[in-house]
Amino acid sequence: MPNYRSGFIYAIEATGTPYVKIGSTTIHVNDRIAALQIATPLRLTLVAVEPVLQRLREVEARIHVALRAHHTRGEWFQVTVTMDSLALLVANAILALDTPIMMLRKGLPPVKPRPRVHAPTSLAFRLIKMRTQICHSVSDLAKATDLDFSIIEGLESGQLEDLSAQMLRRLAVVLGCTTDYLLGLVDWPYRYGHPIKH
Repeated sequence: MPNYRSGFIYAIEATGTPYVKIGSTTIHVNDRIAALQIATPLRLTLVAVEPVLQRLREVEARIHVALRAHHTRGEWFQVTVTMDSLALLVANAILALDTPIMMLRKGLPPVKPRPRVHAPTSLAFRLIKMRTQICHSVSDLAKATDLDFSIIEGLESGQLEDLSAQMLRRLAVVLGCTTDYLLGLVDWPYRYGHPIKH
């Protein structure tokens, strides 16, 4: 049975150290930091956060596997994390969801071929990210938005970058995010901290 749990992947640094905790939470990230802060004398600072619409724990596990070379203890890693790098980690983890975790731990390639990686602020990257998080296939998204399959495919491949305001609005409505997010103008997909309901 699929795990539809949503939440956030976060990266928190222990100030003055090279260590970053990468974890998941279903509560507000600030509340999670406050709970963690009680157990450590070091000041914890939020570095980056990325929303995940479903299969939160599986996404987190695949990120931990991807960073195993930098693992120190528990969910702590000696690695530099930015908003963009966390977005890429989450996107790659989502793409690897159909690959059993043991295969990933052994360094075996994902079951599905991975598409070309785009910049985290590009329309292609954000379109793929939002579509895969809500389990739309390209054809399903094309039907839901009343757009031609080739248009969605062209946008996701990066070969098509120009689209009308009406097309952009249709995509944002179906994907539950803002048009500004799809265009790379803002880093948060939702208007008020939660998926947009239409």
